[in-house]
Amino acid sequence: EDHITDMNERHALDFLRNQRGNADEPFALFVNFFAPHHQDGSEEQYFPQKTTEHLYNDKNITFGPTCTEEAWEKMPPFFNDNNDGRVRWRDRFDEPSKAQRMIKNYFRLISGVDMTCGKILEEIEKRNLTDNTLIIFTTDNGYYLGEHGLADKWYAHQESIK
Repeated sequence: EDHITDMNERHALDFLRNQRGNADEPFALFVNFFAPHHQDGSEEQYFPQKTTEHLYNDKNITFGPTCTEEAWEKMPPFFNDNNDGRVRWRDRFDEPSKAQRMIKNYFRLISGVDMTCGKILEEIEKRNLTDNTLIIFTTDNGYYLGEHGLADKWYAHQESIK
């Protein structure tokens, strides 16, 4: 079964190579990456591509200064243990070995997206379209990776909005 990022890559490259129509006509290509998201209800949460599974194996990822129990305890009272961000933190970051596995797999997903973007840009360059192509890269959110004792997004800390 194909990984969603592999499918994104294959479809984008196929469009640029075979589906674009008249080479002199303007075109629009939208590539929407879903992979850097978790899968709730799954113990592993993040499922990287086979091509990125080896990345970060020899690294120990350092978590930010607000990834502490003390930071969680400073949160307002309406942040309780049933808060979605806290529940997801327990699913991903409540044990050091689990936290390393989760953040590495999350980074692997993002690295897969980076690699695919690179291949799309290479194809655009190969087709001599670079000087006449506008490329817009955007995202919908930041993401908590244990900061403030939370996981995922939603709240207006720098980690979640940038």
